[in-house]
Amino acid sequence: MNKHTTHITTFYSYKGGVGRTMLLANTGAILARKGRKVLLWDLDVEAPGMHVIPALQPTPAHKRGFLECLWICRTAAKNSIQTQPP
Repeated sequence: MNKHTTHITTFYSYKGGVGRTMLLANTGAILARKGRKVLLWDLDVEAPGMHVIPALQPTPAHKRGFLECLWICRTAAKNSIQTQPP
């Protein structure tokens, strides 16, 4: 396998409580132990759960989540458009 190959894997279900977050965490842990670089991204807006898994908590802890960062970027872009001269 080419070491620069990127793989994207998603876990999806309409039903809540089926173990998507735990499956994501365990899959990420297994891949990381095998030396792979792993990004775990929980896009469950209604009930995110990655932040409650102690082994996955970053040090230092993040002050903002993805949606807050997205809102800040959106607001900054909107303000820069409004302040640019015609």
